[in-house]
Amino acid sequence: DGKVIAATAATPADAKSTLIVPESKAAGAAGRPMLSNVIDGPAPGSRVIEWAVPFDTRHGKRVLVEGVSAELISQFLASFLGQIPNPGKTNSVILDAHKVVVASPDKGAKVGQRYRDGALLKALAGGSDGGYELDGTDRHFASTPVATSPWQVVVAREQVLALEQDLPRRRPDQTGDR
Repeated sequence: DGKVIAATAATPADAKSTLIVPESKAAGAAGRPMLSNVIDGPAPGSRVIEWAVPFDTRHGKRVLVEGVSAELISQFLASFLGQIPNPGKTNSVILDAHKVVVASPDKGAKVGQRYRDGALLKALAGGSDGGYELDGTDRHFASTPVATSPWQVVVAREQVLALEQDLPRRRPDQTGDR
């Protein structure tokens, strides 16, 4: 039912009296581990992601909930996102269900804050990939959900660059005529 039945001595008092977040409840119901949205941490200005792991006991199903620094997880995930080829003006980000940044190698994207590209967020509401316009430039995005979390990975870049990457390579002496 979401009540805390045990906690370590280091658990902040307000966390002990708080019901667990919906994602942690979902982990128990689904019987599989689950990561949460970014939530406020125990210290002012801190952000946490809950990792919920369900398990069976002789007293019934229980869920172990561990709060992990969102900044720490972000650094880890951003290192992977930073490996996405960046031919120019490519943005990559992991967003939670509230469109809050979980991780991004982009310097302007801050963990725990709503993602700043409002045009992209509007386009995401219409589907997992497609086009949109930002400051007069046509852009394309693609997204995919992250299993066992309410997150999604999103990559967006200028439309021209997306199309050029999809074109077959030709040598200068090829005309394309057959």
